[in-house]
Amino acid sequence: MLGDRHRPAFGLLSAWRGRGVGTLAQRELVRYLFTHTRVERVQATTDPENLAEIRCLEKVGFRLEGRVRRAQWRGGRWYDQLLYSLLRDELDAPDELDEPDELREPDAPDELRDESHDGSARTTGT
Repeated sequence: MLGDRHRPAFGLLSAWRGRGVGTLAQRELVRYLFTHTRVERVQATTDPENLAEIRCLEKVGFRLEGRVRRAQWRGGRWYDQLLYSLLRDELDAPDELDEPDELREPDAPDELRDESHDGSARTTGT
């Protein structure tokens, strides 16, 4: 059984940003929680300057509830956070979701490619 609070975090390598991967991951996590648990509400916080994350949350269906002042200590100072939430009955139906057409691996420099095994290119390294 899930406890009262869990705090998953999402981070994407820069090559994957802007491809819909983060939106898809957040949507699938929320869908999983609402389908397989008794969670009624999911909330998320983000920095007010993180416009990409704000767009992502809104695409998934999260609604802005407000600004939480001085909610995060980072780099030696306090930062405000925006609080978003999504309720169980607000999640879009699966067939209405606009999922990315293609989630292909981003192009990587040749020195990071591993052409071993089945001959397909795989990205390696950090």
